Amino acid sequence: MAHQGFSSSVVGNLTVAQQSHFGIDLQASSLICSVHTGLMFMLGLLGSILLKKLGSRFTQTLAGILMVLGVGLSYFSTQVWHVYILFSIMAAAGLSFGYVASAEILSQHFVKRKHLAFSLAVTGNFIGKSIWPMGSQFLLDKYGYSKAMLFMSFPHFIHIIAGVFYISPDDQEDRTEDQKIDSDSDVSDDRSSSDDSSIGEESADQCKNGGEDEEQTIEEKKQNKEVEIKYSSKANILEDRDIKEKQSISLKDTFKLLFRDIKIWALLINAMLWNATNTVFYVLINDYMLKKTDMNGDEVAFGVTISGLARLAASIVVAATSCLKYDRLLLHMAAITGYSLVTIFIIFADNQMTYYACVALWGVCQGASIANLVSTVNSFCEQHLLGVLFGVELFFEAFGSMALTPLATFIGVLTEEKYALVFAGCLGMLGSIILVPVAIRNHLLNRRGSLGYN
Repeated sequence: MAHQGFSSSVVGNLTVAQQSHFGIDLQASSLICSVHTGLMFMLGLLGSILLKKLGSRFTQTLAGILMVLGVGLSYFSTQVWHVYILFSIMAAAGLSFGYVASAEILSQHFVKRKHLAFSLAVTGNFIGKSIWPMGSQFLLDKYGYSKAMLFMSFPHFIHIIAGVFYISPDDQEDRTEDQKIDSDSDVSDDRSSSDDSSIGEESADQCKNGGEDEEQTIEEKKQNKEVEIKYSSKANILEDRDIKEKQSISLKDTFKLLFRDIKIWALLINAMLWNATNTVFYVLINDYMLKKTDMNGDEVAFGVTISGLARLAASIVVAATSCLKYDRLLLHMAAITGYSLVTIFIIFADNQMTYYACVALWGVCQGASIANLVSTVNSFCEQHLLGVLFGVELFFEAFGSMALTPLATFIGVLTEEKYALVFAGCLGMLGSIILVPVAIRNHLLNRRGSLGYN
């Protein structure tokens, strides 16, 4: 999961390095990284399809191969279109597939502690975002663009290793299922044979005594014992097979099952709106603060670092409190509302300390939201649907970022940048409001369940 922070943390450094290496301007270089970031979310839908069709092992292994090739083969890039194919498309696809597969794998192996697993994994994401910017800049300064890309591909081999050696819990059960059936059948045969002999002796005695009714009673006991042995030994196996039948439903039926639920649509629209808020904030905040205040570029950039540290701290807190029972959806809504309000009120920050306080609060709320994201998505569906739904969630996040960010920027060009930030903050708050009916419904259902109503 730490390597998922690779995408958003190295694009800034690569934007500068690609200009000097390929002799292109800022617009062309930023487009390369923008396509990479957008496709990382957009291809989540394709990743969920691969996950459903071919399984977690194949998807995770393919993700690692694409990341290694996409980043490593950039060593041989001599023209801009090489970078588009390798980094913007291939590496982005690998990151997207790995992100979706990671969520599915965690849900399979950590059923009771899934909230802790999800939070810790996202914490690794933030750690990666803290390490990769400094590490990538060091490699670019010392070795240049080509060798730096080659060196940055080496850590991504961990995804291939994880995929190759991944063992699904279902595979482990399949290996022992036949042994259980054989052993249980042997035990049942032994028991039935011993019961036959004992029952036969009893029936002989009863025949001697002339008790025909007693013979019928003994025969019924024999049948009941056989049925009891048979079903008690195979009850767990049948239950496991029922779970596997749910997981084996077709992709078409899976999408029908998801999209016919209005709660899923509320979640997806929420994802589209809150990610647009995040993107607009990242795009405009530096330029806005440079124009409004007397801070220089380094001081404004340090605010982004503060935001990153705040996100890391928030994710650690969410992971530490994952064992507590609370409504993950309410935390998700509260966090989105929090950084949406900060996005609006940061336009009143006219000095350095106020700006740092705002971005720190923004980072805390955003970090809590991201650390809680997979748990929130999981609360909207059954476990076997998580991989598909999470991929669709990423797709809608990308759609919101690519569709609404230009609109906010256009508003800022027509008026002032502060109105673009206000518009972005309103989008996030609207996303939280959309989930209010879902939260109320969940609360009422939980209350009825606690009172014993059906």
